[in-house]
Amino acid sequence: MSSCIDVFRYYGGNEIVDEMEKLTQKRALELFGLDSNKWCVNVQPLSGVPANFAVYTAVVEPHGRIMGLDLPDGGHLSHGFFTASRKISATSIYFESMPYKVDLKTGLIDYERLHENARLFRPKVIIAGMCCFGYRAFAAAGPVLWNIGIVFYHT
Repeated sequence: MSSCIDVFRYYGGNEIVDEMEKLTQKRALELFGLDSNKWCVNVQPLSGVPANFAVYTAVVEPHGRIMGLDLPDGGHLSHGFFTASRKISATSIYFESMPYKVDLKTGLIDYERLHENARLFRPKVIIAGMCCFGYRAFAAAGPVLWNIGIVFYHT
């Protein structure tokens, strides 16, 4: 929770994280003798977008190329999401990004299309771990892409 208000997260499966954050907030308030009706504690100041952006800027130069799973397909804003009329996040402004997609029939990453687009676009980094697909989903894709010098980043 980045605020002291109970919120619904965009991604499912975070129930344990929510429990840990609430416990951490409770303990921090107790540690400093603060009233929870008057004070709040933010226990994840560098989560999500800022943390991913820090990694990207360490590996990719300004306007360098990245690829990430498209937001409507299960990716994240920090993976370079943009629309036809607007760059949505700092990642899509600072870097040149190209999304990859899932196969509409199977709901799985379309690796053939990913390989083809990566060979043409030549990203420095492919963001390979996201909320909907883990790093293992890329085991078959990796060797082909590593051979053309692409780094996988597991978020």
